[in-house]
Amino acid sequence: DPYPVVVTGAMRGPQSAGADGPANLLVAVRVASDARLRGAGVTVVLNDEIHTARLVQKTHTALPSAFASPSAGPIGFVSESRVELLMKPRRTTVPLALDDAAVCDVALVALGLGEDGRVLPTLAGLGYAGAVIEAMGAGHVPVGAVDRVTELASTMPVVLATRVRAGRIYSHTYGFGGSEKELDGWTHEKDPFSLDMIEEQKKEPGNWLHPRQVLRELEKAMPARAMVSTDIGNINSVANSYLRFDEPRSFFAPMSFGNCGYALPTIIGAKCAAMDRPAIAYAGDGAWGMSMVELMTCVRHDIPVTAVVFHNRQWGAEKKNQVDFYNRRFVAGELDNQSFAGIAKAMGAEGVVVDKIEDVGPALKRAVEAQMKDGKTTVIEIMCTRELGDPFRRDALSKPVRFLDKYKDYV
Repeated sequence: DPYPVVVTGAMRGPQSAGADGPANLLVAVRVASDARLRGAGVTVVLNDEIHTARLVQKTHTALPSAFASPSAGPIGFVSESRVELLMKPRRTTVPLALDDAAVCDVALVALGLGEDGRVLPTLAGLGYAGAVIEAMGAGHVPVGAVDRVTELASTMPVVLATRVRAGRIYSHTYGFGGSEKELDGWTHEKDPFSLDMIEEQKKEPGNWLHPRQVLRELEKAMPARAMVSTDIGNINSVANSYLRFDEPRSFFAPMSFGNCGYALPTIIGAKCAAMDRPAIAYAGDGAWGMSMVELMTCVRHDIPVTAVVFHNRQWGAEKKNQVDFYNRRFVAGELDNQSFAGIAKAMGAEGVVVDKIEDVGPALKRAVEAQMKDGKTTVIEIMCTRELGDPFRRDALSKPVRFLDKYKDYV
């Protein structure tokens, strides 16, 4: 609907001296009837100021000027009965198709100086499926809470936010305990299965990289204005923690729909819509096999993209369910793959194999440069361990109930 939606109200009731309700209502009507605001989405109008709903916050409990947009300021104001626009917000639409089964409880937790996070281990038992932690400063938690935050993140999705009214979460600046650089120290998964896989692969030929280390290096090398699509898969479910964007229409995720093979065709479409922006797809080797033939589409029609393929020789999302719900009784989870970089070259694209952590970032930078300057499509095949991170959805399965005694041991 192109017509604007304007939210207004009053900070002083009609019984108060200087009641602002009638004036706010009149100004809101003027804003709603201004043709320039069609397609601008929801706005908030109080105290003669116009704010976009994406940025506005309540910053005072009682003043008529209680609403402000700390990150950017108002997009306009009303003066002498005229609407004066300083800027028109770019409307971003996020389509959602959620049923009741997809809605879950998320805990909101604030951590302050000196706290140890002792409440965090109780969240799962209280029925929460995820948590948003309101941290300090640029996204920092107290040192005493670090272990509990880390443990919580191994059991449910955790989003780190900040209580500061304006600015973004940092990713590469501070290095003290509880700061963002501690992500550098989280090199691998710590669940029993993953630890077993790490030890097992030490005895195998070749060099296998920890997925979290790989994702961190990719994050550091990510170019400005990048568009990234992630596929269905276990490593991709973890990748969301290592992606940051500065503008809309940058992140294309399959959400929880299970549409395997999604990443490559999606990023091809995104590239067609924005040829001036770097386009990067993340996929595991299982999902990559579903759609890698579209590399020929990129080559034939000069649609250059960069694909990062996490080669861990398994259907990771399926194996994670078999670990969590079937006591490691694996069925059809292993993959014996050919070289994805070699297949890319056979299709007319570029192909690179990476098996050293120090080569991950440079490989991405070279591939993006080839995409933007030379119109080349590149597949970066990264050799990863078989460790498994958190699944897309913890409610995908439930543990079976065994009614016959002979099956009691199959938990």
